[in-house]
Amino acid sequence: MARREHDAYDTPPECALACARWCKGSLGAAPLLLGDSAPLNVLDPTAGGGPFVRAARATWPEAKIAALDIRPEVEPVLKEAGANWVGILDVFTIPPEQFAKVDLVLTNPPFALADELFRHLWPAMKDGASIVFLLPVTFWGSDDRWKIGDDPDPSTPDASDTRGLFTIAKPWATPVIVPRPSFLLLDGKETSPKFEAALFVWTKGKESQLAEPIRWTKPRKPRAKRKDATAFLREGDPEFGSEPAPEVYDP
Repeated sequence: MARREHDAYDTPPECALACARWCKGSLGAAPLLLGDSAPLNVLDPTAGGGPFVRAARATWPEAKIAALDIRPEVEPVLKEAGANWVGILDVFTIPPEQFAKVDLVLTNPPFALADELFRHLWPAMKDGASIVFLLPVTFWGSDDRWKIGDDPDPSTPDASDTRGLFTIAKPWATPVIVPRPSFLLLDGKETSPKFEAALFVWTKGKESQLAEPIRWTKPRKPRAKRKDATAFLREGDPEFGSEPAPEVYDP
């Protein structure tokens, strides 16, 4: 099945609402999320059709919600969903320091951009602010995301930082989504495939207590010698008892 343009797979609205409610009840490191202070500043940097904008508006009625997306056609949808401000632009064109006032980033990012998006948002965010990504559980298992790497200034990761995402900052919570959601919505209906998904939750100033990964060494398989395609056609493959291919007319 071909992937959608821009990796546009909206989260089912009921699932997005459950995620927002989990945030309100569980992000104790950020008092603003409990509704005890000034209006919450919420950002969905890859808002799509607005399921998390709508969920945030329902969960925090007084919140200031900003929504970004690169597709002009979703602007009226995002405004209707409850965004106070809609930007039709690429989040990576916004200088990171402009995210300093954000209390909560809540989104289902394109899988291929999740690492880059985190690296773009995280450095300038204030203590107590949270990033919450809805991602496949398999996001955990990438060896590159656990790479030790090197960075002369670990407090301010940037493009020169060669460390893996989970070395820069490991999530402190990864609650699994039950039941498995489907993100292929056609005419408001869920269709296959469904897959294991979880919220990956980072909060500035909150240390992760999650266990380190169990590492193992995958044995290398010797590469089979590849037979020249022309020789195979002309001579056959004696190893498997095949006959030579017939001569091909070539004027």
